[in-house]
Amino acid sequence: MGRTYNETGSGGLESSGNSSGSQDFSHTGREEVFPVKEELDLVEWSQKTTYRALNNHRMAKEFEKLLDPSKIKLLKETKLILFRGQGIIPPETDYLPSIERMGPLRPAKSDGRYHRKGEEALYLSTCKNGVWCELYRSCIGKQLYIMEFKIPSRDLRIADFSDKDLPSLINSIFSRAEECNVENRGPDNYNFSQIVGKLVSEKFDGMKVPGTRGTKDCRYKNIVIFKLNNWEEWVDSSVKPELSFSSQLDKIFNSVKVSSYKKWEEDNCKHGKDLDHWYTSIKELKDKNCLPDKI
Repeated sequence: MGRTYNETGSGGLESSGNSSGSQDFSHTGREEVFPVKEELDLVEWSQKTTYRALNNHRMAKEFEKLLDPSKIKLLKETKLILFRGQGIIPPETDYLPSIERMGPLRPAKSDGRYHRKGEEALYLSTCKNGVWCELYRSCIGKQLYIMEFKIPSRDLRIADFSDKDLPSLINSIFSRAEECNVENRGPDNYNFSQIVGKLVSEKFDGMKVPGTRGTKDCRYKNIVIFKLNNWEEWVDSSVKPELSFSSQLDKIFNSVKVSSYKKWEEDNCKHGKDLDHWYTSIKELKDKNCLPDKI
């Protein structure tokens, strides 16, 4: 479940969880997330439900002040090798998606974690496993294609919000954004994370953040690019999209689902551990040669 904070009689904060006040973010790997002095204001901000209320809140202004490009760590790699996936319903004939089909919709036709419908954003993962973590739920009955991107990060201002040395308030803000629309953790919408993305996009070309669909045994990072001019140049046209798995996914998914359900029952039906059960089942089925190595 998501974290909770209660106001104590002395006006301080009392945190649920361990005695140190830090939280378990095993799905992202974000560490040392402690209550900050602005915690009550942060909670109030994150619970606003309209874009205007979120954008005009005093904490939005505080966050904006912290996003000083001279103080936020930027990625310095000459080129970043990243991956993007698309789930495509297989046609009757042989098919290979085009670069345009594998790229972002401009403008976006639906909401995402860090963008609103009608805006632009390109989401990429640091590894192919990250693509799988993000998309496996939505790819049942489809074929998952993965394409490699080479991002000229030195030409872009990409802020590193996965850095362990972030200011405490920024760390807390992102930990809440990473709970949005994650089952058993946060609200069932992206309202708060979208305002975080909007404020970052006004200062930076992109950002590096922890993936939100991982487990303690399978973590990854995502790169979100807000400035998409000439994004096609980031793709090597001689390298075709890779078919990660075929229409056998339905069978694979059902095998993992049955195993995960059994583990859930064996764990006294505890909620909030679905991904742990899922990845443990994948590993065990691989060890028994019941799944292909790519999964």
